[in-house]
Amino acid sequence: MKSLVIDSSSAILLFKSGLFDIIIKNYHVFMTDAVYSELIVSGHSGWDKFISINRRKLIRVINDDMHNGILGDDELLKMGIGERSTISLYFVVRADFILIDDGRGTKYCKKNEIPFLNALLMVKILYFLNYINEIKYRAAFQLLKKIGRYSVSVINYAETCSEEDASFFLIK
Repeated sequence: MKSLVIDSSSAILLFKSGLFDIIIKNYHVFMTDAVYSELIVSGHSGWDKFISINRRKLIRVINDDMHNGILGDDELLKMGIGERSTISLYFVVRADFILIDDGRGTKYCKKNEIPFLNALLMVKILYFLNYINEIKYRAAFQLLKKIGRYSVSVINYAETCSEEDASFFLIK
């Protein structure tokens, strides 16, 4: 089973699309306590679900002090604590990839050759792996296009991404 480190934006988007349960069923999911804290603000969408998931140990919440600033470069330090700690945690737990929806974070990953996906592409990966059917895929993809803050180029890539393009993420 592959492992991933997730940021709060991706977790919220996947929760809203109804796919977070599929993620935790098929991946080892890690997040920092800074990210977890963003998810469990009372009244925010899914806050009680994330508490329940953590209590049942379906995700691993790792203390920020274990890894915060591990890379210590200026580019990383310009990011918010959630994105910075998510990227740092990737190295600490040696995850297979990062699930991140922050623009600065995705640019950092691309520049530093860190495998990453955004929530929109993750929906396609779940479909390619037959974890969701075409109806669920189309509904979730359309919802995330609507509620996510994706550029036209990100949406176009997600729409045209082939199994070959995504092959790294399709190995179980």
